[in-house]
Amino acid sequence: MEKNNMKASRYTVFIILIIVSGFLPASSQFKSLDWQVLERNDGVAVFGRGVDGRPSSQEIKAVTQVPQSPEALLALMVDYPNATTWRRNVKRVTKDRSIDRDNWFIHYVTDLPWPLDDRVAYLRCKVLRDNISGTITYAFESTPTEGGLGEEETLSGSYMFVPQGNGKTEVIYQVILDSPVKVPDWLVNALIGGSFMTQMEMLKDAVARPRYMAAD
Repeated sequence: MEKNNMKASRYTVFIILIIVSGFLPASSQFKSLDWQVLERNDGVAVFGRGVDGRPSSQEIKAVTQVPQSPEALLALMVDYPNATTWRRNVKRVTKDRSIDRDNWFIHYVTDLPWPLDDRVAYLRCKVLRDNISGTITYAFESTPTEGGLGEEETLSGSYMFVPQGNGKTEVIYQVILDSPVKVPDWLVNALIGGSFMTQMEMLKDAVARPRYMAAD
């Protein structure tokens, strides 16, 4: 039993680091099914809420705006060789196999702190395009694999890039974490070095690079 609990805790820590390598607020902030403001600063807002019918789930959303296009943001998302330059605690992201032009699988390796081993998530990624609004959605969902995330824990979410009338693009990053294990706040604080705020700021800096602006 103790061995299983340790394994489950390790998986949960792994998922938390995948989400943003940011922070996971205390579970009490996710009791409401309505969005609650967790933090707001420098043009970035972070919200959290519970998930109806899923008491072990938390949903987190971060919102900001950038002057780049949805196409530039998508180019950043799929530039897996350079993911380590703007995603915290990420050791490697590699594309595994493609289903079609807009559907594929990736290996996502998170660099966990000692004494935990690095962990691998197998994620199915999908790109959705709304030709009327110009919105592009990059969605992802974990797939159970041996040595990675199990069926008892799931990770799903999306980046939505919505064109604004002012020439900017709204970025909405939304994730749902479902885990049977409650990670103590002290452990979260010890393992997580940044926050959703930091992650979104890193995204804003990264998408401004010339290599992604060329996708406009």
